[in-house]
Amino acid sequence: MQRLKRFGQQHAHTFFKYALVGISGTVIDVGLFTFLIAATFLGSSPILHAVAASTSFVLAVTNNYYWNSRWTFAADSLAGSKKQYAKFLIVSAGGWVLNIGFLTIFSAVIYQLMISASFIDGVAPLPTWGLTLAKITASIAVLAYNFIANRFWTFKK
Repeated sequence: MQRLKRFGQQHAHTFFKYALVGISGTVIDVGLFTFLIAATFLGSSPILHAVAASTSFVLAVTNNYYWNSRWTFAADSLAGSKKQYAKFLIVSAGGWVLNIGFLTIFSAVIYQLMISASFIDGVAPLPTWGLTLAKITASIAVLAYNFIANRFWTFKK
């Protein structure tokens, strides 16, 4: 029982650090995504949403790998190795696919809700804040997958 409690405490502490790093990555990801949508008018189609989301994703993943390898999972023996970075990229690519899928679904749902609430007509593009909300929701939806895969595969002791 004591062992199980210690296991839970250890992973809770690691998850807290992982979440803090994730928040910084999410700020980068969502901030750049919103900037690209607003400043470059990429918000006109799902394909262009994916271009903006992919661009912001690359910068956020780089940030997250740096901080997770040096702070969150710093005690792990492979910290900073090329093999570990490759694993992190594989996990992140899976997260990216999930994120794009959720972004597509959530932006469509938000668009329909906005039409039904008469915020926009059926012809207008989804406003930037609607896409930003969809992006944040998608990022939250992918959090558990990313943590579990990185904790038990990428940064496995």
